[in-house]
Amino acid sequence: MYLALRDLRHAPGRFALIGAVIALMMLLVGFLTGLTGGLAGQNISGILGTGASSVVAANSDDDFSWSTAQVDKAQLAAWQDAAAGTDATVTPVGVSTTRLEDGDASAAVTLWAEPADATPLGTDLAPLETGQIVLPEDAATSLGVGTGDTIELAGKQLTVAAVADTGQFSHTDIARVTLDDWRGYLRDTMQPERAASVLLVNGTIDHADTVAADSDTQAQGLLPSLLGLEAFKSEIGTLGMMIGMLFGISALIVGVFFLVWSMQRQRDISVLKALGAPMGWLRRDALAQAAFLLVVAIAVGSALALGLGALIAPVAPFIVAWWTILPPALAMLVAGLIGALVSLRQINRVDPLVALNATAA
Repeated sequence: MYLALRDLRHAPGRFALIGAVIALMMLLVGFLTGLTGGLAGQNISGILGTGASSVVAANSDDDFSWSTAQVDKAQLAAWQDAAAGTDATVTPVGVSTTRLEDGDASAAVTLWAEPADATPLGTDLAPLETGQIVLPEDAATSLGVGTGDTIELAGKQLTVAAVADTGQFSHTDIARVTLDDWRGYLRDTMQPERAASVLLVNGTIDHADTVAADSDTQAQGLLPSLLGLEAFKSEIGTLGMMIGMLFGISALIVGVFFLVWSMQRQRDISVLKALGAPMGWLRRDALAQAAFLLVVAIAVGSALALGLGALIAPVAPFIVAWWTILPPALAMLVAGLIGALVSLRQINRVDPLVALNATAA
């Protein structure tokens, strides 16, 4: 890195400027990644918290959607029969977004219904009985109620069995109820009745494809089913595109900077070539210079993203974790090095004789 370090000492201002640009771009990428993780959590934490291996719903001409998914009694019975005698479990789940009321106060929640007298999936809550509800903390605060109080759901009184955060679904907190109460809510609000919205399967069921075909249902993994949340799909797609564009811009900026820099130092390169410096050494020196600048700038940008992210995380949907910083930092480094490879063409094309004659003239 002899020539690389010499260049860094000779023109610190130029390298500081491009380093500042890269650091700011890393800061943007870190913020977008943390924001993406936070928004994703507000969409899918309740679903992921169940730990289910697959999701089952009735077949439809359209793509699977959590908002319209449904399962009838015959389909529920078919999957429960298939799971009988195996280690797999099939849990019917009802999902509806609604508002809870207590006097003049109200709170938007997602009703997450599971069978009564069974431990709710992914929680350490006690089994619920019909007529009980587990409220999220924000909803309980908005309604001004606590454990033992009653709230109103579509004109029916429910007793608050506990106040606990059990995840979120499509940007709303989850309130746990029993399937019987959820079905009653559908009747009271004039919605089509159904046995459940989806079936969550834990474990492996033999010949699951045959069961799905015979019962006119479709089964898919838990992670693929997340694309059935419209808010999650659109948000992740938009933010992912923005992050990808930033990576592309980073590669372009680094590539252009080192291309121009290579053109400006043709005399040094020509002298080294005339003295017999091998091309491999010159290429490695140029890449080492780019890598050094990238590592320092990305480290600064990552530190800023972590520090500022920690400040806003308590008041915004933002996640500060290694996976919101390290993968983007590595991707930024790779993108920058790819851009720096462009400058190698200029080094390869330097003719020492022509460059030295031009300098002498």
